Amino acid sequence: MLQWLQNVINRFMTQQESPTFAEIQTAADFDQLLSHETPVILFKHSRTCPVSLAAHRQMHAFVRICPDVPVSLLCVLKHRVLSRHIAEQIGVHHESPQAILFQHGTVIGHLSHDDIKVDELTTLVSAFTSVSHDAPVPASSLRSPQP
Repeated sequence: MLQWLQNVINRFMTQQESPTFAEIQTAADFDQLLSHETPVILFKHSRTCPVSLAAHRQMHAFVRICPDVPVSLLCVLKHRVLSRHIAEQIGVHHESPQAILFQHGTVIGHLSHDDIKVDELTTLVSAFTSVSHDAPVPASSLRSPQP
């Protein structure tokens, strides 16, 4: 019983130390994200998908390594219409999970599903921006925006 309680406390403490993401809930929230002059990531996420849960953990780890790159979260099940609107507006096919990197309001790269990993994210950010990070990363499969 004592071990169970310790596990609950440890989980709670870990959750408290995790970075939080600004949540995109409206088109105005998304427009504000696009107004950033520095790189910013929109993370489209489904709380019911195991692949999305793994990507969510990777996003948290990424923020610890690259804290200067803000990450905003869009819950696709909660905001389906907004998610579709964003996909049409930016010209990137909707996927979930999906991490889309913007700079100056323009899509400069994106990753989806199992490609959303710390090393892929840091490589993506480093390839298109001057933001540095503390961890070495391999160059691998980056996706450029679709025409």
